[in-house]
Amino acid sequence: MDEYLPDLTTQRARKGIEKVLELLNCRETGTEINGRKLAECNDVNFILSLPTGYGKTTLSLILAKYLSTHTTSNFSRIIHVVPTRALVKSITDDAKKYGLDFRVQYSFSPSELKSPFFLSNFVITTYDSFFLNLYKGNIGEPFTDHGHYDLPRFSILTSIVNFDEYHLMTDKGYSSLIASAEQLAKMGVNVIFSSATPSIPLEEAISREFAENNRRIISIAIVNNYGEAIKGKDCKEEGEKGHYTCKPKGSSSEYELIEIVDDFKVPNIDYEIINNEDEIYSKAEEIAKKEVDKKPKLLIVLNTVDKAIEVYSKLKNKMEGLCLVHSRFRVEDKDKDFSNCEVIVSTQVIEVGVNISALSMITELAPLPSIVQRVGRVLRKNEESEGKIYIWNSGNPGPYDKELVNSTLEILNKEKLCLRHPFGCYQKPGYANKINISYKLDSTMITKLKQLSENIFLAKKDLQNMMKDYLSLTGNLFLNVAFTKPYDEKELIPVSVNYLYNNREKLLYFDNNNKCVTVYLETYDSGIIEKCSSTVYRWFGKDVDSFLENLAEQYKDVIWEDNKKMVFIAFKVNPKYYDKELGLHIS
Repeated sequence: MDEYLPDLTTQRARKGIEKVLELLNCRETGTEINGRKLAECNDVNFILSLPTGYGKTTLSLILAKYLSTHTTSNFSRIIHVVPTRALVKSITDDAKKYGLDFRVQYSFSPSELKSPFFLSNFVITTYDSFFLNLYKGNIGEPFTDHGHYDLPRFSILTSIVNFDEYHLMTDKGYSSLIASAEQLAKMGVNVIFSSATPSIPLEEAISREFAENNRRIISIAIVNNYGEAIKGKDCKEEGEKGHYTCKPKGSSSEYELIEIVDDFKVPNIDYEIINNEDEIYSKAEEIAKKEVDKKPKLLIVLNTVDKAIEVYSKLKNKMEGLCLVHSRFRVEDKDKDFSNCEVIVSTQVIEVGVNISALSMITELAPLPSIVQRVGRVLRKNEESEGKIYIWNSGNPGPYDKELVNSTLEILNKEKLCLRHPFGCYQKPGYANKINISYKLDSTMITKLKQLSENIFLAKKDLQNMMKDYLSLTGNLFLNVAFTKPYDEKELIPVSVNYLYNNREKLLYFDNNNKCVTVYLETYDSGIIEKCSSTVYRWFGKDVDSFLENLAEQYKDVIWEDNKKMVFIAFKVNPKYYDKELGLHIS
């Protein structure tokens, strides 16, 4: 497989990537199947702890290139799973750059690139779509009660799955992830879990599922010195230097851990905690005035869309080259050219999937994994050897858990950390062993997903019944809205359920008797219609909880109205609350 490395990298592949390929050890057998050479690979699974900017996506690109000419006795395709549609687009851009054949799958994905049954050799999808297909949600056939749910499941069973940025989920998402790890381990599927923000509890939970199902799983960590990745773990060194056998806490099962010393250069980024909001504006103006050619000079990352709009509005008359990025833009307006932006005000959407490298950053305090991801956008291309960021303690943890945010502040105040390498840099300790988030796994949810996967008599309707209690398999429930009839994803605006409910009286169109709400629906023949729907209006109960309860019964399910089969696409919203500069906002 080594001959595929030069095709996809301007320099040699990183040592961590090379180690994965070495351990897979795919070998040609001399046989061909449907024009592709047959190979045998080792049955091994991975948890990769790699610094931000290390190039972990390269691994999927290399495997996709290999699978364009080979099939293996272990897998015949690679499925790359990511948390956001923005990251799907980023990876597809890389795939196009290297001339790879690929397909994508997520809600309202472009039809010419869609692979609803995951049958392509290289599939890039979201966690939501992957979990639904694994658990018989059958996203390729929304109008059927049963359908060919076995097709995407077959594709998953004959793939190698790369769960990318798996740390970016909530508790429900982690429950789905652990349930999936157990099922994939049992079914013999090869899996890679990749993250720049490793967590010991989550790593051990994943390792336990594979080890207890007699599957080999190896945790690979990029370190500066041997011994850094085993701190806080029950490990003993065996064989080569940096090779360990470890036991998850409270388990007799074992997994392997390999430390790789790689001279991965990262800039020395210092940080300062600020407590006064006025300092955001003074620091921003100070940095914007610097005479440098590099753009953007500064990223300002806030935790909510409303706060990002507020900060942008206060700065826009004080500097040139100011840009705003957040989730409540139409997709076509969100895909901006950042080359002329000197200062970018954003939300956490900047954390993944946006290829930006700024000179400095001001970020609102957030959980440590989010802070690390944001800092990964500073001096990403090592333009300078040193940099500085400012972390604003706003005192408002929302939308994050207050305990996580407060613990992050305590950690950052206690000692100076290296925020660009999990195991430290420039004599500063790393953040890897500081991320000890207690993930609250839902054992009932995991049991129900196990039953769905293993019981051949359970199908899509059984998943939908389960969703009445859980709403989403990822823990993040967003709805699409649009102010014109949407014919592709570029016209959609994703919003949270709470935002839509709280602003429904201004945003949405109701009839005179307040009995139905105007929505866009896709009919059985794939036509998009605008309709005042009483069925969809049932989603709006007396409060947001009853709204959610009704929503789970209808969202992503078939709606019957006027003896027609339809599925929900988006709520119609008033265009007066949208503009290309600020996005969707209530002023």
